[in-house]
Amino acid sequence: MLFTLKRSCKDCPFSKTLPPYLKGWLGKRRAIQISESVLDGYVFPCHKTLHLDTQIACAGAQAFHQHHKQRGELAKSSRDNYRAAQCLELVGANEPLPQDTLDQSFDTADRFIQFHTEDD
Repeated sequence: MLFTLKRSCKDCPFSKTLPPYLKGWLGKRRAIQISESVLDGYVFPCHKTLHLDTQIACAGAQAFHQHHKQRGELAKSSRDNYRAAQCLELVGANEPLPQDTLDQSFDTADRFIQFHTEDD
């Protein structure tokens, strides 16, 4: 996976600037699964690169993870996740993102899940 994206796309599921018609897009269950995976250290691919042979890491997901990391809210990583994190650092995946990317992304799992939960 490449780590070349530094900005979220206009329809990134991690962007809090999504248009209102995308509210509920992922659904609550999928939003919970995705947020837990990202916060556990899984590298989430950009949805626009899923069809490519080499996927690109989602900048919005990286920003979402970075918000939690800065607040010290990430769960204690397992030994395997720690090794994976060390490898990511070697390829430059942990470089800081531009402030506007951070500003546009959901800063908490609750807000991400709430947006992607359909209204009853």
